[in-house]
Amino acid sequence: MHPYVATAAYGWQPAAALGDARIAEEARSVVEPVVADLVRANPDLDISTRFPQEEPAHAIHSVADELNAELVVIGSSGRGALPRVVLGSTAADLVRISERPIVVVRGDTERQADDSGVLLGFDGTASSRHILAYAFEYAARHGTPLRAVHGLPGHWAEQMLPRAGSPPESADNPREATVEALGKHLDEWRDRYPGVRADLEVVESTAARALLERTSQATVVVVGSHRHGVARRVLLGSVSHAMLYHADCPVAVIPVPENDEAAKADS
Repeated sequence: MHPYVATAAYGWQPAAALGDARIAEEARSVVEPVVADLVRANPDLDISTRFPQEEPAHAIHSVADELNAELVVIGSSGRGALPRVVLGSTAADLVRISERPIVVVRGDTERQADDSGVLLGFDGTASSRHILAYAFEYAARHGTPLRAVHGLPGHWAEQMLPRAGSPPESADNPREATVEALGKHLDEWRDRYPGVRADLEVVESTAARALLERTSQATVVVVGSHRHGVARRVLLGSVSHAMLYHADCPVAVIPVPENDEAAKADS
């Protein structure tokens, strides 16, 4: 089992005002009770801690690289009275710089998996296999259904068809053709995960709005990050941005590798 790493990071600016020892002591006072609770609840789990003296997002990023972490989990807001609507700067910065899947915990974290499911933002591109792989694996592991949602404003239907694959020649309705093409793409993953009930929903709406309207019934919403190079470190995609700031459930942001040729062709 991979280690769970609880990271408390602090930068040199607050340390200069309060002293390194004081900051380190406060960090440990926050993290160690959480670790103790985790150990009691999961006695077989290997748990370790790190307290690097570095800007928080970069500290967590460095530790994730050190451990070759498969997943990084972070809260949406470290402090304040509005954790459900405010995305903390550490979470926002980490999502921008990380090349690993990031789960930002926000919204209703008490929602039970058997009462809801995985909500997937599905665009039908070749690069979406990275997002599909994470979403189906999560659903299979937690025994929860999956709902793939594709936002398709009516006047964009014909433009979006090539991204969803080649439509059937017999299809006269662009929306129906899109649904059929997306369904075939999804069938490949249904075959790989026969135990996962996966439904497809194509709605005449923007992708961000379609997903946001459904996050209150989801255990987690899974979206992709298709940016490359410097742009990725500066900007968040519109759908990812909307989920991170407004979703009513945890958000998993899955990066598409920069060397993914299919992703480059689709972006």
